[in-house]
Formats: sequence, C-alpha cells, structure tokens
Amino acid sequence: MTALAGFSALSAKMSPERLSLLFPALGVLLVVLLAARTRPRAAAGLWFVVICFVPCWVQVTLKYSFPAATILSILLVLAAFPTVPKDFGIGDWMMIGFFLFAIAPYLFGLNDRSSTMILLTYWGPAYLLGRTMVLRTGVDWLYRCAAALFTVVAVGAVIEFAFSWNPFVGIRLNNALYQTWGTLQERGGVLRAEGAFGHSIALGASIALVIPLVIASRFSLRTRALMVLAMLAAEVATFSRAGMVSAALAVALMALFGREGLSPRLRGLVLAVLVVVAICAAPLVTGTYAKAGTEASNSADYRLSLTSLIPRIALVGKSPDMYVSANGTHYVGQFRSIDSALILLGLTYGLIPLLIMCAMLLGGVYLLVSRQATAPTVAVVAQLPAFLSVAMITQYQVLVWFMVGLAVCTQAMRNHDDHPVPTAIRRPAPLRRPVHASSGSLVASRGND
Repeated sequence: MTALAGFSALSAKMSPERLSLLFPALGVLLVVLLAARTRPRAAAGLWFVVICFVPCWVQVTLKYSFPAATILSILLVLAAFPTVPKDFGIGDWMMIGFFLFAIAPYLFGLNDRSSTMILLTYWGPAYLLGRTMVLRTGVDWLYRCAAALFTVVAVGAVIEFAFSWNPFVGIRLNNALYQTWGTLQERGGVLRAEGAFGHSIALGASIALVIPLVIASRFSLRTRALMVLAMLAAEVATFSRAGMVSAALAVALMALFGREGLSPRLRGLVLAVLVVVAICAAPLVTGTYAKAGTEASNSADYRLSLTSLIPRIALVGKSPDMYVSANGTHYVGQFRSIDSALILLGLTYGLIPLLIMCAMLLGGVYLLVSRQATAPTVAVVAQLPAFLSVAMITQYQVLVWFMVGLAVCTQAMRNHDDHPVPTAIRRPAPLRRPVHASSGSLVASRGND
C-alpha cells in the first residue's frame, strides 16, 4: 500500500506528457535488466559505449537528474545482483569504510542531500559495477572492450582537433548540464578536443585511465602499439596538462612495473612510442601554450592557492566554509571552483574519507613498486596528477570509480590465486522482485587545465 501511495503521489506531480512515457520507459528498463543478466558482455559493451559517446547532458530528470551513464550503472548493478565476489580483500574493507564515513554524516545533519546523492547514484554504482562486472565478462575481454572503444574515442579526438568539429555539442538539450558542458574550449586560438566528455580535461584524463588496460590486453603487439599511439595523439589534441602527464605516467609505469601481458619487446616499444609522440608534439604544445599567454600559469597559481582550504576540512561531513549564494552558486570560502579532486573530496565528505582514499592510493603505489599491481591499479595510481589538479567531472568521475572497483577486484583475484581468472560464488538468480533506485543530481563548475 505504501508503494502504491508513493506511485500515486508521483503520478499526480507528473505532467500528462511525462506520465504517458512512464510505462514504456519502465518496460524498456525491465528489458535492459533481463538482457543484462543473460548477456553480461553485451551489457558491459553498452556501458562503455554510453561512457564514450553519450554526453553527460543526455539525462532523465524527475526530482533529481540522472545522466545516461549513471542510469545504466545503476541498472547493471541491479541486474548483476546477487553476484558476489569470492575473493574479498583489504581493498574491499577500505572502500566499505570510505562509503560509510562519507554517507553517515548526512544522517546526523553534517552533510547535504545533493552530496550524498552523488555518492549513492554516481560513485557507488560505478564502483560496484567495476568490482563485479569482470566476474561475469572475464578480465581480458573487458580490457579489450575498453581498449577498442577508447581507441575510437582517441581517433575521434584527433579528427575533432584537425577539423575543429565536434558532433556531440550539436545534441542540444535545454538543461543546466548542457549550459555548463555543451560549449567548446580553445587554448591559444586552438580548439581543444573534448569528444562527448564535455571538457578536454575529462577526455584527456579518461583516455589516460584506459591506456594501462590497452597495454595489458591480449591484442597483438602491433595493435596495442597503434592503440597507444592514437591515445597519446588524442592527449595532445586536448592540450590538458593533467591528461598528458597522467597518460605519460601510465605508459611509463606499465613499462617499468607492469606485470600483465608485457614482454620486454612491448615494454621497449611503448616507451619508444611515448618518446616519439613527445618529440613530435613538443613544438605544437609549447607553441600553443605560449600563445595562450598567462592563462596556463594563472590556472596553476589558482590550483596552488586551493591548498589554503586544507585546514578547513572537517573531521566528517562538509566543511563549514561551504555555502550556496543567493543566486544558487556553490562556494568554499572565496573559491567557486575547486580544481582538485582530493581537496574537494575532503571539503565535501570530511577528513576521515579523505584519509581512507589517500591510504588506498598509497597502497596502490606500494603494489606498483613491489610489482604486484594489476593494470587497473596502475591506471588509478597514474591519475595522481589529475586527482591533485582537476575535479572529477562528467563521465570521467563515473569511469574513475569504475576503475577503482576494477582495481580492487583484480588485486583481490591476484592475491587469491595469482591468476586473474574471474570467479564468483554463485550465478545470478532470476529477478524476482522489483527494485527501486534513488535519484541524484550533480553540480560542477567548468575548470581550466
């Protein structure tokens, strides 16, 4: 009766046009759920397609806004339930602690609803998907799927740069996310490629995240080298320092410390590709930054000034310096845009969640130098320059948390039997009862890198 009353209240608030679309939409969602349960690889491929080619402003809005990547993440997590990992490690316990300490302050009035909904609808489902998807698809298949689709993204970014044409901004929708992310950027009079990611920083950092998976995949040596070459070229087309540094670090760390699918010949080849791209791109990059004048240096100075906010991080919950102005603009002290994912995480959720996340990253560094790190772990560690200098925005934040989950999963499997073969306790049972997802919203400011 309670569910029926809630449905009736929701129906009364909806317009006739939206109400007429409700039942067909529910039918489509049910079909997706059932298909995802029986065709996990097709579902995983669809998720990567949405991440790569559906802009964040393509969304469903009820009380909160659900971008397409978020909707699909939630649906696939529900479809995979009750698949549970056989291998449960320290990374799992640390992530449980992170989410508990980040969510609990809301229950005591120490955080706002919108920040909590980001955890429940953006970060949490993406993490759970990364933690469980590979158990049903297989490690190498997932690596190859991500590598192939992001190679298409990389080639598209190079084409966008060459012809100053982005087809995704033509998908015009009358919502706040389009107003924020649906415009193109320039640096020194040169268009910065951003693909469907809404920002060149998000595109560059996302491509850098996938490079270790490309190198660790079982494609042929030549194919992997060409894929990495395309992705490094795309990094140059973004003119994002965080993306370029993270990509270079990903290649170097995989060549020096990676353990998956890396022969001595491949290690030397990927390093050679990195050096060649750096030499060829140096005149273009330095010339463009020179034409941009003080834009880049001012951006770096602004990021450095954000460190003054660190003492204002609360033990748990949001910083007392966070507030919303009369016109709806979010501020932390005198700062509007917090271009540091780690600082913003601490200001929003507290010192304890921040310390847990820093411990996770330090653990990744330890696994790396001790040659125990899997490719997703290398990918996350290589993002440290980005985490320190940019906020998690658009699809990039969803991909980051997916990769964190994938890193935890592959490390747990490796630690269990030193062989990345996906296992699960039991196969998913048929869906027997309806499930309901909460809605959430995200407010972010465009940064510049």
